[in-house]
Amino acid sequence: MKRIALFLLLALPVITRAQVARIDSLMQVIADRTDFSGTVLVGDQGEVIYHKAFGLANREWNVPNTIRSRYKLASLGKQFTALLILQMVDEGKVALDDPLVKYIPAYRVKDAERITLRQVLSHTSGMPNYHAIPDFDSIVAKQPRTLERFVDLFMDKPLLFEPGSASHYTNLGYSALALVAQRVGGLPFSELLRTKIFEPAGMLDSFTEDDQAVKPHMTNGYVNTWTGYDREAYRDPSSVIGSGNVTSTAMDLFRYDQALRNGKLLSDSMQREWIEPVLGDHALGWMVMRVAGEDQDSLTIAYHDGGNRGFTTVMYRFIGTDRCIVVLSNTGMYDVYAVAGRISRILRGQVVPPVQIPLVAAFARVLGNEGRDPACTFFRQHRNDPAYSLDGAAVNMLGYQLMGRGRLEDAICVFQMNVEAFPEVGDPYDSLAEAYMKQGRRELAIANYQRSLELDPQNDNAKVMLQKLGAQ
Repeated sequence: MKRIALFLLLALPVITRAQVARIDSLMQVIADRTDFSGTVLVGDQGEVIYHKAFGLANREWNVPNTIRSRYKLASLGKQFTALLILQMVDEGKVALDDPLVKYIPAYRVKDAERITLRQVLSHTSGMPNYHAIPDFDSIVAKQPRTLERFVDLFMDKPLLFEPGSASHYTNLGYSALALVAQRVGGLPFSELLRTKIFEPAGMLDSFTEDDQAVKPHMTNGYVNTWTGYDREAYRDPSSVIGSGNVTSTAMDLFRYDQALRNGKLLSDSMQREWIEPVLGDHALGWMVMRVAGEDQDSLTIAYHDGGNRGFTTVMYRFIGTDRCIVVLSNTGMYDVYAVAGRISRILRGQVVPPVQIPLVAAFARVLGNEGRDPACTFFRQHRNDPAYSLDGAAVNMLGYQLMGRGRLEDAICVFQMNVEAFPEVGDPYDSLAEAYMKQGRRELAIANYQRSLELDPQNDNAKVMLQKLGAQ
């Protein structure tokens, strides 16, 4: 039985009550079919019209989520870093086209002097992402350091392209922006967030992860392994300052949305510039999409998501109409867009696609309960079944989870099904080759690495493994 907490405003116009009923029915189906764990909030015309929690905040103790549950926002928190910079533009302390090196003079790689704050905000600077730092996941992200020391780690990393010429999502760029804000504002980054955003917006349940005080209503993060759940892997908060170190609630994000609309946090002119796309769908800290409205006129939605090893989040802000959608989940890699997108369609009077059952979850259950042959038969029968959704990345993850638990034959079964389902994609062959290599089946490993390389000539891992196997 699903554990839920509910808050609905009852004194609503009939049409809104009908929308709320549809949203609630949708969420019940989503929770039942996809094991959604988290909190959903919908705001309309300055009121919360739907606010409900599902699943468990703590799986070890069977503690349910509530509408007061606090979640790590991950990259959804980048908007706060962007807002601090834009506030400083409003105050005349910085300019969007200032060079980044004006505030971080130690950044001296080729073309670094050409990077502007606008380009860093819009992910068009050419700065690399985390994995430009050696051993980032295994070592660096687990070590505490100051913001200055963290930024020092990538001061010598070359740009990926000429600033302004392309787009590449970078967390490191937002750590650099946090340092700019800290140096210009004269306070620690967490204090700037508290005094310039959280307190003015009434976000009293929001804080940064470096705050060590015990906080009530905290959720634990989990990863769905399709055979169970793993706890969120540890990483030190200092590795995500500015790029994803804020914890909040759905209600606080609604308060934030309202504070923006009421002009408490940023001027109207700067808010318009904030959501103006620079390249592709990236604006200055938000992404922007256009969708059909109830009367078929186009609506603008500013949005951002976040994801880490135990949480997945998204927020939609409807520009020009006072609406927002917040979806916060304490399950890593959960498809929050499938939730927010369907709710958005209800609000806009659009047809809502049916909610599908993740095939990987059903496949894993059959594999565990009945064995490989029945599981393979089930997978083949349902991979094109419209009642199920097939996500190759999720199937691949299941294979690696099984391989990590020593279930090598089961892992090979999973990878084989992924190859059958996606015969023109290189990655499933690469994974199957790795499993064969672990099993000592050299010829099969070589054949699958070669096929992976044919389909993806940029697969450096396949090149290295083929050399290791003596095939190149």
